[in-house]
Amino acid sequence: MSDTKRLTRMVSNLNALVLIIFYILDALLIRLDKYVVTALFKDSKAYTDILSISAYVVQYLVVVPLCLLVLKVLEPDHELRIKERLTKPNVSSGQLLRWIVMCFGLI
Repeated sequence: MSDTKRLTRMVSNLNALVLIIFYILDALLIRLDKYVVTALFKDSKAYTDILSISAYVVQYLVVVPLCLLVLKVLEPDHELRIKERLTKPNVSSGQLLRWIVMCFGLI
């Protein structure tokens, strides 16, 4: 087997593992978040809005950094720069819009 195929498999397996960890953490923490929000804001008119906002906060401020940390632990030789992961890529706005439309098409 060539080095390219071996490297592709390794990267694919690593990405799949991080994705599985993301889904597990997301499900567990959002369920925990739902119990907390229900206990605090059950009688509020904006209960569903508060629940949605808190779910997004949990996803982007807790789960994503934990997944990036897991990736760094599993692949220590890989240079993980958080700034590169969380900023707009150096492409035109048209190309970025094209990627967004393609992602919505996959959903």
